[in-house]
Amino acid sequence: MKTNELNWALFYASLGWSVVPTHHVTIDKSGTKSCSCQQGADCISKGKHPAINWTKHQKERATKQQITEWFDGPYRGYSVGLITGSVSRMFVVDVDEGPGKDGGDTLAQLQLANDDLPPTPIAKTGGGGRHFILKTPPDFEIPTDKNTLGPGIDTRGERGFVVAAPSLHASGEYYIWDDNAHPNTTPVADAPQWVVKLLQQGIKAKPNATPTVREDGLGRVLDGRETYMVRCIASVINHTISNGGALVPEEIFSAAWPRYRDTTLTRDSTQTLEGENRGETLMRQRIDHLLRRVATGKWPAHEEINERAHERLVTAERVGVFAKALAEMAEKPPLTPTFIGDAKESEIPKRRWLYGHHLARKFVSITLSPGAVGKTSLELTGMIAMATNRNLIGDIPHEGAVKTWTLNLEDPHDELLRRVFAICRYYSINPDLIRQTVALDSGRDRSFIIAEDSGNGNIIATPDAEQLVKQIKAHNIACVSIDPFVKSHYANENDNKQIDDIITVYGQVAEETNCAVSLVHHVRKPAPGQTSAAGDVNQARGASALGAAVRSARTVTVMTDQEAQAFGITPERRKWYIRVDDAKTNMQPPQEHAVWLERQSVTLDNGTIDGPGDNMPALALWTPPDPFDGLSSELVQKILDQIEKGPADGVRYSPQSRTQARARSIHLAFDEVLSTDPRAEDKSDAQVTKIVQLWLKAGLLVREKYHNKIERRDQVGLFVDNTKRPGQTSETFI
Repeated sequence: MKTNELNWALFYASLGWSVVPTHHVTIDKSGTKSCSCQQGADCISKGKHPAINWTKHQKERATKQQITEWFDGPYRGYSVGLITGSVSRMFVVDVDEGPGKDGGDTLAQLQLANDDLPPTPIAKTGGGGRHFILKTPPDFEIPTDKNTLGPGIDTRGERGFVVAAPSLHASGEYYIWDDNAHPNTTPVADAPQWVVKLLQQGIKAKPNATPTVREDGLGRVLDGRETYMVRCIASVINHTISNGGALVPEEIFSAAWPRYRDTTLTRDSTQTLEGENRGETLMRQRIDHLLRRVATGKWPAHEEINERAHERLVTAERVGVFAKALAEMAEKPPLTPTFIGDAKESEIPKRRWLYGHHLARKFVSITLSPGAVGKTSLELTGMIAMATNRNLIGDIPHEGAVKTWTLNLEDPHDELLRRVFAICRYYSINPDLIRQTVALDSGRDRSFIIAEDSGNGNIIATPDAEQLVKQIKAHNIACVSIDPFVKSHYANENDNKQIDDIITVYGQVAEETNCAVSLVHHVRKPAPGQTSAAGDVNQARGASALGAAVRSARTVTVMTDQEAQAFGITPERRKWYIRVDDAKTNMQPPQEHAVWLERQSVTLDNGTIDGPGDNMPALALWTPPDPFDGLSSELVQKILDQIEKGPADGVRYSPQSRTQARARSIHLAFDEVLSTDPRAEDKSDAQVTKIVQLWLKAGLLVREKYHNKIERRDQVGLFVDNTKRPGQTSETFI
């Protein structure tokens, strides 16, 4: 079923507008507001920024298929955003209205002096303002800037973005369309000439499109405070670079904050700058943003310090593993072929398997799974198995007890503890054995981003990459798990080059630290009526490069209806069983059969007078029942005799089902024998099908064409090869 957000997104796409998923606002019972981005409650732009890298969609609109995959998949329930400018053939006049906001008055004065805005779609923002949608003029690039038409009236044009209905605003109100100016009934109007003329004049007056900073008579900043804040920060950065200093975020803040604080006013005399989202939190975020621009070569060219700025960041060691690797490559000698020469087979170092044949030192591996299947439990069980040197679910630790580190970027820390203690309780492991060998960290306590888009399509490692390497070495970590992979980077997960670069960063971490890196990733949502395919690495969500870049991959899937029928599992119990399959076997032969696991429910010893402790999952090895269970050698011989006899004189059994073959179905041969022996166990149709498939594969049964005497036509039937009867030799049947 389509969500409301998906329906709106597809509607906007039908109008020719560029649509992107947008971070959404949540408000808990206490009234605390959070953003779905990494900053959560600390975000100063809650629900007002895209959830993906949206650079591409500033020039190219997403397809309906892509939009559906977003809003019906990883961004289900997220807000809807629109990219303005030529890509959508429209721009937005954003009028800020409400207490302390001048937009409404400015618009009234502009319309009195010029003309009314024409009938056009109008959105009411959750903050009380209005968005007027107008067509982009053919010969002028509409700026995205603040106060472009006067105090309180911004424009969102090229490279601009707005949030649209039915999104929730941090105020608790929703973005909605004006009933009398809905885009479903009101076409987008041409931009009035007076609007275009004012914008052109504004651009000429401000060659760098710098928003206006409005001061009072004493030189204190009243409006354009964010612009003024950036100027303060930029001034400190320029001064630091000019004097050869290192760009340290806290030192920049200490120098820029007093200047900004002492000369900036609040709009509401009862508020603080922090309360109006123009305080210390915003400045620290802006400092990080500007330093990233320096690192990626985006510092404004007119400052004439771009090259020196980048050099200062390098000396300050603010570039990551990947950027360092690129620098090292530039210093390497020319590429020349290296021949085998006198290398000896016996002297080749053995590959260092760490856990089963999925994790190896110096390599990156991945686990692919749909949501809510059990991949997190699987990962944690593996971590505990390595930390205790125990074979818990079929994979053997190869190096004795080692240290492991799980960076779970979704679950809170106490939930991770519940899972770990449930596994220990189920397997009777004393938690004291793993207190200094199993490390757990939650993305809710501290975000982890190993790499990000530099803004021009290139991927650079963040300082977190350096921190990861440093901590792995310091604590002698053998395996680090990142769950889920998608939350560890700020790249476009559908971009093959970017994903390949991020796996390269992880590979360099594994190489430099001699550890195994285990990534956990989701699969694409299957088509209606289908399930995720076991053992298929190509079902990984996003770019196909992911499957190609890792050296080992496995899939985790829930038991299907067909498998449940074959194993005699009831529909109610089916989802308690999962299978683990090799999805990529670059470094070892494929598994002959899947590994089956059964979910177990464990009650923790954290109960109170209000009730028992938490019920948590644990995984245990499970062996599917053998379809031959209960079939004695005598019964097998009788069934084969019945198959050879046929259902009637001159008629052979068919390998098809009861519905397809009716009176000739092979299932009837089993019924005939098993129903006459009170000691025999009945076999389900799925079990019979499995037995027949095995006999056909072994050559005990063969398909051959014969003439059906009753129906008087040629058909394909089953024949028994008596030379391959179990426990017999060919001479016995001569």
